[in-house]
Amino acid sequence: MGSYTYRSPDGMKDLWCNEHSTCYTLDNSKHGFEYINQCLSCEAVPEWEIPLPNITYLSIDVEIRNAIGTESVLLINQEFNSTTYFRFVHSHGYLKQLPRNIYKFNIVLIDVSFNLFEDIGKISCLQNLDTLKMNENRITFVSNKTFSEMPNLRTNILHFYLNTNNLRQLDVGNVLVPNNTICKVSYKNNKYPIKIFNIKNFNPKESDTFLCGNIDFTNVRLNIHPYMVLGTSSVELVRYARCGKLEYRGAKYDCDCSAAEFFNLEYSEFNRFFGNLLTSSTCQDPEPLQGIHYKRLFL
Repeated sequence: MGSYTYRSPDGMKDLWCNEHSTCYTLDNSKHGFEYINQCLSCEAVPEWEIPLPNITYLSIDVEIRNAIGTESVLLINQEFNSTTYFRFVHSHGYLKQLPRNIYKFNIVLIDVSFNLFEDIGKISCLQNLDTLKMNENRITFVSNKTFSEMPNLRTNILHFYLNTNNLRQLDVGNVLVPNNTICKVSYKNNKYPIKIFNIKNFNPKESDTFLCGNIDFTNVRLNIHPYMVLGTSSVELVRYARCGKLEYRGAKYDCDCSAAEFFNLEYSEFNRFFGNLLTSSTCQDPEPLQGIHYKRLFL
C-alpha cells in the first residue's frame, strides 16, 4: 500500500504505518514490542486517513434544533456506504448532547470542544471511534462504565481528551486503560481538584497486555497518584506498566506513605511515573511537605 504497511499494535487495532516511522528504530526495538506498540498507537494511522481503495473519509454537518443545545441531528448531502467513515467536528458552540442519530453513521472522530456538555453521553454504539475530544466543556463526572461497557471501543480508541473541564472524581479505569495500548489520555487543566478511585478494584496483573500510554494531568490537584490506588507494589508496577509516561507538570498531590513506596524505584522509572518535570510537581499534603517538589523527596 504505497509507503504504508499494515500494523496491529497489541493485535487489536488495524493501523497503517509509514515505512519511515521512527517506531522501528534500534532505540525502541531494544526495549521490546510493547515500546513499539505504544509508539505505533501515536504514529500509525487508521485506514480512513490514508488513500486506501474504496475507503471514503468525510466531514459531517450538524443541525441544532433547539435553543439550549439538547436536540440536534447529523446531516450529509451525499451518498455513503459501509466503507464511508465520518468525522464530526463542532467546536465553540452550545451543544449539550450528542446528535440523536449519531449511531447511524460510522463515526471515527468526534471533536465537540468548547461546548456545554456536562457528561460524555451514550457512545456505546460508536464501535469505530478513534479520537474523542471534549475539551473546554462542563463535564463533572466520567462513569467507570463509560468505556468498560464498550469492549470494541476499548480496542480502537487511541486519543481521549477531556482538558479544562469540571471533573471532581475519576475512576482509575478511565485513566489507565486495561488490555489496550493507547496514545494519549488527557485531563490537564481541570478546574477543580480530582479524587481518584478504584471502584472496580482494577489490578494490572489481570490485564492481558502491558499498560502503555501517555497520561496528562498537567496543572491538576489530585488526592493521590493514579498508580497508588492499584494495590500493586512499585516493583510489580514497573513489570506491568513498561512503557508510556505520566505528565504532571504543575500538578499537586498527597505525599503520604503510599507515595514513599515509589522512592525505591530506579530514578528513570520514577521519572516516567511522575512526569518528566518533577520540579514542577509538588506536595499538597501533609502540611510539613506542602510546596515541596517530588524530586527533592526522591533525592
